[in-house]
Amino acid sequence: MADATPKTPKKKREKIARGGVGTKGQVKGRRGATPLINEERIDRIVTAIQAGNFYEPAAKFGGITYSSLRNWMKRGELEFERREDGEEPNLDEDLYVKIFEGVTRAETESEMYHVLKWRDHADDDWRASSEFLARRHSSRWARKDEMVVRGDAEQPILVRLVAGLQEETLKKIGEKSETVIDVEANE
Repeated sequence: MADATPKTPKKKREKIARGGVGTKGQVKGRRGATPLINEERIDRIVTAIQAGNFYEPAAKFGGITYSSLRNWMKRGELEFERREDGEEPNLDEDLYVKIFEGVTRAETESEMYHVLKWRDHADDDWRASSEFLARRHSSRWARKDEMVVRGDAEQPILVRLVAGLQEETLKKIGEKSETVIDVEANE
């Protein structure tokens, strides 16, 4: 997760670490209040994520709101990045780093567990094997369903594209009135 997001500028990281940045640049937060983050909450949230839960039920299980969990994860990721960059660790952010690392690790472990269970079932049920291949190697194994839509000039058909199709595919649609498009599952 830390590698997938672009680096946040140092000054912004410092403001966020102090409690967040308001819309007018002012620092906001729960000044003087006892922080909600603690070891017990972190352990409950990490356990829920490891069991396969999404962030919202995991946050509720930990006794916090979904937005609090997202904020904690952001703070932990920012401090994690600072430390990775060789900056002096802010020890006040240790619990946020702990939840970031714990949730990231729990997501990975949960996914690996379920992939192994899925693969174990492939010996008994060919559909599990087929589904695994279709998801893991979609360009070779995913189903390629074709849909034909026809209309006439007086009552044209409106097609709303929900999935993000690449620009080449969109151009193909506009070039001809009757086009067959082979769209890969990962486009």
